[in-house]
Amino acid sequence: MKTIMLVDDDPHIVKALTDHIDWPSIGLRIAGTASNGMDALELFHRLRPDLVMTDVYLPGMTGLEVTQTLRRDHPHLPIIILSGYDEFENARAAMRWGVNHFLLKPAEVEEIESVLREVLLEQDVRERREQLERTYKQEIGRVVPYLRKLFLHELLTTRYKEEELPAERMDYVGIRMSSQVRAISLQLYRPAFLTRMKERDWQLLRYGAADIIQETVRDQTPQLNDCQVEIVDYSDQVFVLLLFGEKNLLEHMESIVERMIDQIFTYLKIEMSAGIGRSKNHLCDVMDSYLESREALEKAEFQGGSRIYRYDSSYVFMPSVTDYSLLLQQWNESWADMRTDLAEEIWVHVRNLLNEGSGTSIQDVQVVAVS
Repeated sequence: MKTIMLVDDDPHIVKALTDHIDWPSIGLRIAGTASNGMDALELFHRLRPDLVMTDVYLPGMTGLEVTQTLRRDHPHLPIIILSGYDEFENARAAMRWGVNHFLLKPAEVEEIESVLREVLLEQDVRERREQLERTYKQEIGRVVPYLRKLFLHELLTTRYKEEELPAERMDYVGIRMSSQVRAISLQLYRPAFLTRMKERDWQLLRYGAADIIQETVRDQTPQLNDCQVEIVDYSDQVFVLLLFGEKNLLEHMESIVERMIDQIFTYLKIEMSAGIGRSKNHLCDVMDSYLESREALEKAEFQGGSRIYRYDSSYVFMPSVTDYSLLLQQWNESWADMRTDLAEEIWVHVRNLLNEGSGTSIQDVQVVAVS
C-alpha cells in the first residue's frame, strides 16, 4: 500500500484528515505527520512516503519552500497543497513547482478523497509507463533485429505503397532508404541421395550454408561502398539477399555470390544457384525484383547447379509436349534406389523420344544434356 505524509501546524486539521478520510479504501496509509517545514523534510527523507499533503503557511519554512526543496531531488513526487488562504500568488507558485492540486480549506471529505484517487491514478500510469520504458530499453537489442527480420520477409510477400514505408519507420528497423534496391535468391539443392536422409542431417547442412552466407556477407560487403546487404531466411531451401545502395554494384556482388557457391560446395558438398532480379528505384518495388530472381532460377533449373543466373525479360520458355523433367527425375530416383534395370529402361525411352524429335525443343535437349 502506498503511503502519504501530512504536514500542517494545526493539530485539529491533522486529526480531522486522519479520522475522516477513508485511507484504506483509497489505497493509502499515513506514514507520518509533521508540524513544520524542517521536520517535514527530515521526516520525508526518513520515511520516503509516496505522496505529500502540506499546508502553505508553516513555522520556519513555508509549504511552498518544502515543495521546492523536495522537487529538486524528487521531480515526480505527487504533492497536494491544502491551504486556508485563497491567494493567487500562492497558487501560481504551487503550479510552477509542479504541485498536483491546490485545495482550499475547509475542503469536503469527498473532494479530498477524489483528488487523492486522481493523484494515485496519475502516479500509477506514470510508473507503468516508466516500467514499460525500462523493459523496452532492456529488450531493444532483441526487439529491433526481430522486427527487421519480420519486415524484410514482408517486403518479399507484401506489395507496399510508398506512403506505407516512411523514413522514420525505416530508420527504426535499420533499413536504408536508397535509390536502388535489388533481390538475389539463393537456391540450395537437396540431391536425391539427401532426400531420404534424416531431417536433422539436412538442417545441419542448411545451417552450415546459412553460416557461410552470413560470414561471406560480413567479410565482403564492407568493400561495397555504403551498400547495405540484408539476408532473409525465406524457406527451407531459399535465402534472399536484399541490396540497398546508391550505386549499381552488380559485378562485385556477383563475385561475392560466386564465393558463397564455391565455399558451400567445397565444405558441404551441396550445390547452390543464384537468381538475380533487376534493380528497382524504390523499396516498395523490391518484391518485383525478388519475383524476377525466382523466375531466373526457375528458367535455369535444368541448366546446371552452382551457377548465377540474371533475370532476362526477353527469355521465353517454350514447353514441349513431353515432360522430360519428370522422366529424368524418375531416372535419378531409380539410380538412387539402385534399381539399374528401371534406370536403363527410362533412359532408353528418353533416347528414343529425342531420336524421334517430335515436339522436342532446344530446352529439352539442354535438360537431358545437363542431366
